[in-house]
Amino acid sequence: MTTWSARADGEPIEIWPDGCRDLIVCLAPTGETTAMLTGLDVEPYSIRVPAGTLFVGVRLAPGAVARWESEIEAPPGRTVDLGRCGAFATSWLNAIAQRPDRAAQYVADAAGQWFQRGDAIVDDFLAALDCTPGRVPRLGMSERTLRRRITAATGGSPQFWVGLHRARLAGRTTVLTDDPIADIAFAVGYSDQAHMTREMRRWFGTTPAAMRRGAASLGHLIIAPDAFASGAALDQ
Repeated sequence: MTTWSARADGEPIEIWPDGCRDLIVCLAPTGETTAMLTGLDVEPYSIRVPAGTLFVGVRLAPGAVARWESEIEAPPGRTVDLGRCGAFATSWLNAIAQRPDRAAQYVADAAGQWFQRGDAIVDDFLAALDCTPGRVPRLGMSERTLRRRITAATGGSPQFWVGLHRARLAGRTTVLTDDPIADIAFAVGYSDQAHMTREMRRWFGTTPAAMRRGAASLGHLIIAPDAFASGAALDQ
């Protein structure tokens, strides 16, 4: 479980898909406290909030599901406003509003209490992606069965996870090495550099060359703990 915090400076905040859902509390400068369980991002986007807004969150492992999600019929991929989830969430938010200095502990405790792991096949599937970049690992079951179980557990199809894994692997290699981009494309299973460029635009809204040039300002978005990299929140 990875706990994080960030304070807005008034500039747009870039969000890139990382395969993880987050339990997030937002403490506005006005004193308003809100919370959400994010969905599974499928494209890049940006948000703008007032300077000074504090976000405190926990990055959750793929397949982690809140015990109450089934009660409100919220699939794993949908963003949920916790302010509408009943008395238990309201009292939790009130406690954070009264003790904002303890927000990180409240969020971490809630993540540990509210969430449980789903289908155990998810961990095996994500681990196997490193061995088959660009291809769906079979794991000894039919394509139909694998698709049903992975989609039901995570909100994303096997093809979604394959595409995101490959794009983030390519992005990390682009930012962290000086390897030629064409060589990176081949190594992670793209047909050529143009194919990699199209996929990077799709997932992150930028090109590999631009990502490398902007590593100082954008690098944290691709090297942060995600659903695949070492340090991801896979221990729930």
